[in-house]
Amino acid sequence: MTDSACMRTSIKRTRLAFLALAMLLTGGLLVTAAAAGEKPDDFESAKALLDALEQADAGIDTLTADIQYDKFFKLQGDVHRRQGDLKFRTTRANGNEAAKRAFEINFNSLQIGGRKEIDPETWIFDGQWLVEMHPVRKQFVKREIAGEGAKFDPLAIGEGPMPIPIGQKTDEVLARYNAKLAPANEPFGPEDDARARFVLDTWQLVLTPRNAQGRDEKFKEIRIWYSKGGDKRLLPRMARTLSRSGDISYVQMIKVKTNVRLPERAFDVSEPPAAENWQVQIEPLPEPDRRTP
Repeated sequence: MTDSACMRTSIKRTRLAFLALAMLLTGGLLVTAAAAGEKPDDFESAKALLDALEQADAGIDTLTADIQYDKFFKLQGDVHRRQGDLKFRTTRANGNEAAKRAFEINFNSLQIGGRKEIDPETWIFDGQWLVEMHPVRKQFVKREIAGEGAKFDPLAIGEGPMPIPIGQKTDEVLARYNAKLAPANEPFGPEDDARARFVLDTWQLVLTPRNAQGRDEKFKEIRIWYSKGGDKRLLPRMARTLSRSGDISYVQMIKVKTNVRLPERAFDVSEPPAAENWQVQIEPLPEPDRRTP
């Protein structure tokens, strides 16, 4: 089994809808106008925006933001809301090496309908290992996503938990998706006025799979909003997905900051001390898939 096949199998065993959206909004969704060769108000087509996103991680080393993740379950009729913060880092590549991306998501609360719970939850990816932590239940799960030294990009189409056009060639994206620009306030109705206001003055990119019934296609539709920044940068604002089962998920990024100093222990995937009595589960890749290509 290949690295990407093992990774996809592992990912499917985790609750990664919100993680996929967070990845969508990090990992180089900032692109300077100079790198793009365009001004933010010059994009006249989805292809032009995708061309700009080929330079997606230019000028970005770190990114932080407050984050809100909402999921609407079609069958149950439930709405779950989590709030927290996100940290992201890119380690620059040398020569032909791929850039290494790491992120950490810390949720501190869960709201289900009118009930709010203190339910911390942390997800960390250091470029090799994905860690899921639940401090209240003292659960720690660590899954190896890529072999040590492997050239693995969790954001690449067909590699990560969500296929996204970040740092990917425009023709590769368009081979898999139909892409178009849409008005910023689409598809919001009166009940979504707050979100419509949140994405004022943004570009919206809409992606729909060309093979909507393909077994690897988890989503019927992906929508991504980019701010038309006054500093000539496209800044991440929000992402929305519609799953094949009809569930809708949103991630909103608030107070986005770039190239800021991060805490020393950010992206730490080491196991808790045995004396603290956590339930620890480690899932390495099978040996053939751990070998560096």
